[in-house]
Amino acid sequence: MEPTAEAAKACGQRAATRPAHPFSAGFLRVSELVLLAYFGLVPLRALAAPLPPRECCLLAALNLLALGALYGTAVLATHPKARLASHRAERWQFVRNTLPAALVLLAYRESGFFYFPDPAHRLDHLFERWDLLLLNHRLMASLRLLLSPWWQYYLEACYLLCYPLVLLGLVTFLVPQRGATGHTVRASIDQFWTTVVLALLTCYTLYPWFPLTPPRLLFHDLPAEPSPLLRHLNVWLLDQYGVQACLFPSGHVAAAVATALAVTRRNARWGIIFPGLAASIPVATVFLRYHYGADAIAGACVAALAFWIAKRIHHPG
Repeated sequence: MEPTAEAAKACGQRAATRPAHPFSAGFLRVSELVLLAYFGLVPLRALAAPLPPRECCLLAALNLLALGALYGTAVLATHPKARLASHRAERWQFVRNTLPAALVLLAYRESGFFYFPDPAHRLDHLFERWDLLLLNHRLMASLRLLLSPWWQYYLEACYLLCYPLVLLGLVTFLVPQRGATGHTVRASIDQFWTTVVLALLTCYTLYPWFPLTPPRLLFHDLPAEPSPLLRHLNVWLLDQYGVQACLFPSGHVAAAVATALAVTRRNARWGIIFPGLAASIPVATVFLRYHYGADAIAGACVAALAFWIAKRIHHPG
């Protein structure tokens, strides 16, 4: 007796919801595979770089912890016993969904180990000449004068939003949508993180090849301070948690643009807020002298490429 269509459909649904084996090809998400590859290769990269043994050991230990956290969280989130206890499964799924945010911060901090500044600042002076053509243009000067001081309030606030913007983008994927199944939500979160992770890790990989110093530190030409609180907060965060170098491509811009592209593709309702911030953040990085214009343009291009690659991976054909 041949199975009915309803029975075949039910069988397919059970197969789709059955947890993958921890050593099977579909067990890990695409974004997790990207992170695993990155953290697995960083210790090998450290061996080829002129780093002291202590720093090589520290990098190896940190990356082993990152690899263990990635794999262990995936196991706990999909373990059959956790799936039987719904509250436990939800807890580990939440940890799994948010863990990449912590890991990209770790990757950023580790990139500072591979930064070796150029005493001559040749690339800095090249990028600075390009920026001065823009910043000293009569049209730009007239606009700054016309919009002063409000444009600086706005841009400082936008730059400050670089940090929570990725998490705010993730929240839009965690909010349940009508008709969305658990599998659909997990797949969309994976595509979001694939886009963001690919963009940021590309920046961190290219970063040591372009030794730059932030223009605010090298040329000391920050604009006047109509908003000292926001300025001081941004500078304090950079001094405390930054690597005291200028990323090329800009990780701030790459994260903002990648987040905006991923969010607006899934939900057009956010098509004003996230793209608006993503467009304002590159402007803030350049006009407030946190980055060079070349950093911002390269960061946006990397984000667009990461979005295209993620879309091709998750929706081939």
